[in-house]
Amino acid sequence: SYFAAANTKDGFISYFNETFAQVPKIYVIKGGPGTGKSTLMRKIAAEGKNRGYKVQKYYCSSDSSSLDGVIVEDKFAVIDGTAPHATEPRYAGAVDEIINLCEMWNAEKLISQKDEICNLSKEISARYQSVYRLLNSMATLEREYLEIVKKHINHQKLKKFTDKLALMGDTSQKAQSTLCDAVGVYGRVHFNCFERDCKKIIYLEG
Repeated sequence: SYFAAANTKDGFISYFNETFAQVPKIYVIKGGPGTGKSTLMRKIAAEGKNRGYKVQKYYCSSDSSSLDGVIVEDKFAVIDGTAPHATEPRYAGAVDEIINLCEMWNAEKLISQKDEICNLSKEISARYQSVYRLLNSMATLEREYLEIVKKHINHQKLKKFTDKLALMGDTSQKAQSTLCDAVGVYGRVHFNCFERDCKKIIYLEG
C-alpha cells in the first residue's frame, strides 16, 4: 500500500506519471464520485492477489480509505483518471485504454440535486485551500527552525555518517522513492509496506 499523490504546502502534488510510467498496459477509469471507481479497483486487486500476482495498491492521499490506482505485477495498472489527478491516455489504445463509468450515472437524479452538489463542491475546494495555507505556514516555521539548528551541526561528522550509510547500500540497484505518508481527512496516515519489504531499516531521529 502506497500513495501516488500528496497534499503539500504547495497544494496537491501528483506523482502518477512517475509511479505508473513503467507499466506496459494502463486502464484509466473515468467517472464521478460514487460511480464505483474505487470498488472496481478493490475487486481487481483482490482477484490479482487470488491468482498469485504481486499487487501494489495506491490510495487517495486525501481519503486513505479510497483507492487511486492498482498495479498488478508487471502486467497492467488500473488508475483513477479524474480530478484532482486527472490522467489522459498518452498512447491511446497502444498502452492506455479508458474505462468509462460515467455511463453509470443517473443523470436525472444528479440534475435534481444540482445546487447542493455545486455548493458542496465549492465548500470542499475552499477547505482544501485553507488546509494548503496552513501547511505552508507550518513549512515556514520548519524552515526557520532548521536555520537555527543548522548553526549547531557538525558538518564533518554528518558527512562521515552519510558516507558510512552510502557504503551499506547496493550501488548496482537504483534507489526507489515512494510515498508512504499522507495528510488527509484522517490526519497523518503511514503505510509500513516499504519498511516491511526491506532487509535493513535505519531510523533517523533528531
